[in-house]
Amino acid sequence: MVVPPAEPTTAAEKYGWGTPLPESDEFNYTGGPDQTKWSTINGCWAGHNGNGKRCGANSTVDGEKLIQKGSRNGDTGWLASKLDQRYGRWEARVRSFNTGESGKEYHPLLIVWPESDSWPQDGEYDFLENGAPGEECANAFIHYPHPRMPVQQEFLEEKDCGAPLSEWHTIAFEWTPDHVRGYIDGKEWYTLENGAGPGGRKNIQDMPSGHLTIQFDNFHGGGMREASYEVDWVRIYSLDGAGQPAAAAPGSGATAGDPATAGQEPSGSSGSDGSDGSAASAGSKGSGDSGPATSSGSGSDDSRSSGNGSGGDSSDGERSGEGTMTEAAPAASATRASSFDALHSG
Repeated sequence: MVVPPAEPTTAAEKYGWGTPLPESDEFNYTGGPDQTKWSTINGCWAGHNGNGKRCGANSTVDGEKLIQKGSRNGDTGWLASKLDQRYGRWEARVRSFNTGESGKEYHPLLIVWPESDSWPQDGEYDFLENGAPGEECANAFIHYPHPRMPVQQEFLEEKDCGAPLSEWHTIAFEWTPDHVRGYIDGKEWYTLENGAGPGGRKNIQDMPSGHLTIQFDNFHGGGMREASYEVDWVRIYSLDGAGQPAAAAPGSGATAGDPATAGQEPSGSSGSDGSDGSAASAGSKGSGDSGPATSSGSGSDDSRSSGNGSGGDSSDGERSGEGTMTEAAPAASATRASSFDALHSG
C-alpha cells in the first residue's frame, strides 16, 4: 500500500520559496536574541499606549525557541528584525498560552511594520494579531497606507480553525507588488490586493518598505495574566530568485469582495483608544465555509518602535480626532479558499 506524502505544513515548502535569508533565525542558541539579526531593548521602554513596559529581559532564547514573557505587572517582550525590505515573505512557527490563573490578557502579534515609522501613512501588516494567548482561531489586521483619517484596514479571521493557537502553527505572510497574502500551516488564509480610494488611501500592498516585529502586547495596564509567547523559528525570504512554486499558486479560485466599503476597524475591537470603525472584510481558511465572519479581533496595536534603538512610539491611529472620510473608499479585492463577506458597523 502506497502512503501519500504528508502535506507540507509550511508555505515555504509548499510553494518553493527557496533558501531563507541570513537574517532568519532558528533560535538554536541560549541567552538574548542574536543582536546581529534583531533590534532589542536595553532595559525597558514604555509599553503599548503606556501600558506596562517592554523589557529586553522578557525576550530570551532557551536553545530551542524564543520566549516572550508577559508578566503579572504588565511588563512584556518585543523584538524587531534588522532586515528592511520592500516585498518579501516571512514565516514563523509560533504558539502562545496563559500561565497565570487570572487577569487581563496579552496580545500575541507578528507584524511587518513600516521602516519609516510613519503610521498610518505607510501602512502596517499585522499578519497575526489576537486578543488573547491560545485563542481558537487566528486573526489578522492588514492596514492600508493612508493619511490621517478613520483607520483603514482589513480584518481577517481564520475559519475551520483546527487546533488552537496554544499549539504550534506556522504563520506566513507574502508581500508582492500585486498583493498581500496570508497562510496558516501551509494553507492560504487570505489574499488582498489594491483598494486605493478617496482621501489618499493607497493600495493595500503599497507600503514603501518594512521589517518584522514580534510583540506580546499589553493593551490594559496592570493586573495582567501571566503568559508566554513562543517562537520556534523565523524564516525570511526575498522575492528575487526565490524559485517557482512547487504547486499551483493559491488564490486561483473565485474572487469576491465588496468594492463599496472602506476597510475600517471592526466594532467591539480593543484598538489603541477605542475609536469606532468597521471591518471591510473577513478572511477564512479552508473550503466550504460560508456566512459572515465575526469581528471578535483585538484591533490593531501600535505603540511600536521601528527597532532603531530610539524606543519611540507610533500610535496605531485607532483614535478620535483624525478627521473623517466623507466618501467610502473601495475595499481591496480578496480571493479566498472559501467565502468572503463584508462587515459593516456604525
